[in-house]
Amino acid sequence: MGAITSVLDRPPASRVRLHADSKLDQRNDGDSVLNLKGRHAAFYGDLFAEQHPDLLAKSNTGFRESKHGPGRYAFFHDLTADDTAEIEAFLDAYQKLVIVGRNRNLDGVFGNELSSCVAFDYTFERQHESQPWTKTLIWQLVYDAKYRHCIGNAATIARFLKNALLRAYEHLMIGPVVVTYPPAEGDPSEKLPHMVSTVMFEELAQRSLSGCTLRHARAFLSRGKPRIKELQLADKAEAWREALASGRVSLSANPEGALVFVVDDLYESGVTLRCFAEYLRARGAREVRGLVCAKALRDTDNL
Repeated sequence: MGAITSVLDRPPASRVRLHADSKLDQRNDGDSVLNLKGRHAAFYGDLFAEQHPDLLAKSNTGFRESKHGPGRYAFFHDLTADDTAEIEAFLDAYQKLVIVGRNRNLDGVFGNELSSCVAFDYTFERQHESQPWTKTLIWQLVYDAKYRHCIGNAATIARFLKNALLRAYEHLMIGPVVVTYPPAEGDPSEKLPHMVSTVMFEELAQRSLSGCTLRHARAFLSRGKPRIKELQLADKAEAWREALASGRVSLSANPEGALVFVVDDLYESGVTLRCFAEYLRARGAREVRGLVCAKALRDTDNL
């Protein structure tokens, strides 16, 4: 089985989110109009068509370009209550989720080893430019789990990410599927990505996901991970590649032929996730997709 391509694989910027003004309007004649706002509306129109072809088939217009600022709209006739709820769920999800795209700071360093990556939210937010930045809910949960030892947060985080995975990726989950996380030194059971991915796997395994077989892979580094905090991005990539190629990584499940989801707490530049994706692809994974708690507001660690 080959890789399955998705609209998620080609976001138009390094990070995109559906505009907050996007909505489903009810008209006086009983019809409905789905308005996707903002400069990335075409991307989300294509994503809606991929994830909800049966719903889009109920539109007598398909998506059209707005004449009133950047956007796309589609008219629908005789939507059921379930149809309306599904469209609203799409809007609610993608007004929160961040689709992570190409980081131009890494041009020439990586290729297409990571098919896509979805973050549940950003690390920080503010309601208005005059207000201070505050941690998002997911990032506060991660911060408290990692630095205040609120280990119980792992289950809440896992449920958020499970819902994000099902929203963004369920239609791509065919054949063998592996859930894992970037390898870390020490006992992986004490690391947040391991705890989160374990709960995710257990809850996904309880669902009737037709067409796929699900496995969880514990990832372990036999010696400490590379000390990369102060390195330039290209040097970070080389340090990770050396560590991953040295035989120090142990995986409890074989990724060969599988769609692999890599769970992590933070996506900043993407070096760690992409290096691990290279490693997994070299060992036969048919594709690798990322699922992270939060996307940093910048795309760099150190340039």
